[in-house]
Amino acid sequence: MPATRPFRAIRYAPAAVGDLSAVLAPPYDVISPADHKDLLARDSHNAVRLSLADDGDPPEWHAAAAARFAAWQDAGVLVRDELPAFYAYSQTFTRGFRTFTRTALLGMVRLSEFGRGEVRPHERTHSGPKLDRLKLLRATRANMSPIFALCPPAPDVQQILARLQSEPPLATGTDHAGVVHELRQTTNPREHAAIQAELDARSLYIADGHHRYETALSFRDESRAGGADAPTDYVLMALVAMDDLGLVILAAHRLVQLPAGLSTAQLLERLEQRFPVRKIPAPGGDLLTAVDALVRREPAHHQFGVYLGSEGWRTVRVPRAEHSPSALAGLDVVALHRDLLEPHVALDAAALDLAERIAYTQDPADAVRRVDSGEFGAAFFLRPVDVAEVRAVADAGECMPQKGTYFFPKLISGLVVADLRAW
Repeated sequence: MPATRPFRAIRYAPAAVGDLSAVLAPPYDVISPADHKDLLARDSHNAVRLSLADDGDPPEWHAAAAARFAAWQDAGVLVRDELPAFYAYSQTFTRGFRTFTRTALLGMVRLSEFGRGEVRPHERTHSGPKLDRLKLLRATRANMSPIFALCPPAPDVQQILARLQSEPPLATGTDHAGVVHELRQTTNPREHAAIQAELDARSLYIADGHHRYETALSFRDESRAGGADAPTDYVLMALVAMDDLGLVILAAHRLVQLPAGLSTAQLLERLEQRFPVRKIPAPGGDLLTAVDALVRREPAHHQFGVYLGSEGWRTVRVPRAEHSPSALAGLDVVALHRDLLEPHVALDAAALDLAERIAYTQDPADAVRRVDSGEFGAAFFLRPVDVAEVRAVADAGECMPQKGTYFFPKLISGLVVADLRAW
């Protein structure tokens, strides 16, 4: 059985929705309540209605989403492509003063358990999101959005993607963040065979979508019928080459609520007793650029930025672990949890699982606002991991803390849906 397959995508019919921008939606797990309301107001057929509950939906809302999915197909709002295809999905975006384009190959990838090494994770997962996604998958029998995965450079695939980029897009839309999303396809069997031959020999690394991948495994196991090469044996993936020039990883900065009885002044005193702590002026100018410079990589130590509201800004230096065989030991995010958050802010694994006292943001200005508002007691800023570190952790069979990476931008929902009922 092939490890990758083309598929007949279900897509919005242009005549039915007009501007595709109105029906695109971010991944379900980054949509705030305010974003949700905005998406619902944009268009009655916005893709968010297939991935999150509407305001009037019951707690077990998954059947309602499945009913919408079926009704939209019956009404011709969603239509299925006639021929199997691999799809080129490009995202053009601005970060700072630079413009990037990241290009993914969209196709179906055969599911395999993580321990086999064909598909490798780099983050831990939690049970709550998996149960919710499993209910949605059972109800709709469709992948509403792709899992984001990295693959080692594949010259033949990249040549095909480059050719497709020279063609007019099948679909294009711009999301609320200004990211331009474009979709193209190849229905050429020879190109399909070249893609399959090259990708079948490569391990894939999940960037975003660990919960949904594990959910797809569970759904496959409960749906299997005699070992047939069925759609439920596969999951929709967007594969990006590790050397893609548009591959950007941001840090997921930590916002924490201090435990009862611990003030920001007391936290600062604890840190000063244990680590070199330096008071610094509030960063001026562009906060994003200033924080990036503040948490730069240092050979002998990890350097973190800390914002404590009325106590101001600090840098904290934590010595690097020496001669550790673990791929995790050298990561800033691991040192932050191990040496700062767990012992000094009482955020151990159990507290992190509950996620009641911690939040994550890639936007330093958002972190400052939420500390100033009193919602959180402190913000910890860290350097993002790079692609080589992600691969090293996954190859070693280790896992980063949750939200160890933030791949930017997120994949959009609404370009393609993969039907798991039949090829």
